[in-house]
Amino acid sequence: MTTYRIDDLARAAETSVRNVRAFQERGVLPRLGCKGGRACTTTRTWPASG
Repeated sequence: MTTYRIDDLARAAETSVRNVRAFQERGVLPRLGCKGGRACTTTRTWPASG
């Protein structure tokens, strides 16, 4: 399981932090908290692609 800060996830997905947050709002990605008040998500919660 890999945990990403929201800005790192956006960079890896070649999208914006705003889009990642929109995905969280729509329930596509879960909202997870990280230490230091940063928003994070984890690969464990991602749907399988294919």
